[in-house]
Amino acid sequence: QLNDRLSYDQLYREALSDPKLVRTREELEAAMSNAREARKVVFELFQDLDHFSLDDYKPLADIDESKSRLTEFFHSSVEANGGSYRLVDDNRFELIPDSNADPMMCTLDRDLAQDDDSIVLLGIDHRITSRLFEQWRAVAPSTLGVAATIGLDQPVVLSVWLVHSFGSGTDTGTHLVPIAVDHEGKRVPSIEKQYRDCFSAPEGRPLFEEAERANLLHEHIEPTLQREIGHRGIANPETGYSTELLAWVEVG
Repeated sequence: QLNDRLSYDQLYREALSDPKLVRTREELEAAMSNAREARKVVFELFQDLDHFSLDDYKPLADIDESKSRLTEFFHSSVEANGGSYRLVDDNRFELIPDSNADPMMCTLDRDLAQDDDSIVLLGIDHRITSRLFEQWRAVAPSTLGVAATIGLDQPVVLSVWLVHSFGSGTDTGTHLVPIAVDHEGKRVPSIEKQYRDCFSAPEGRPLFEEAERANLLHEHIEPTLQREIGHRGIANPETGYSTELLAWVEVG
């Protein structure tokens, strides 16, 4: 009944033949009831969009950038394990996962891998990729901190968090949330928006003492993270979530 239309002209003509306005009043009440129902339906339809943000989906739109980050991960990871990475052409690269492994020709191009059985499709679900992910996620927290220089006027701490939200169906998800604050604990959105650049910036020097880091973490960063999770609608009182600190970057 949401498509019902109230015709005032028709109501006026019918009112002339109905001096008591009984029929007109009934139709008005029905129309008002339909309007209230329509308003309720529209509200329920759009209320979950309060925390919708296109920023959450931008990383999914650029496939080439995602592939570039994945190859950079392979490059640095295997070299740290005594292996090597060699770019062959735009679509292929030779990978030696560790010092005890044999060379393997790899690609991120599914069509190329299907056409040539000698080429390994090294996606995020491949066993080698999974093993490297597990290896670096198991790194001790004390080694997660780094320092970078990008020419800031004041020191900033950039923390990157992995947030798992629990629920049913589409309510379950994994989110990468950067939180950056200055030495006073004030949030620095400009650093959060370009957080990836901090990992390729020149090496810097530590900017905070241990006590300052603990204070920023517990008094400012963690509360800010909780607010951000609520603002994005990642979790609500009816569902749970977990957080994991992936990186701590002191930026100057």
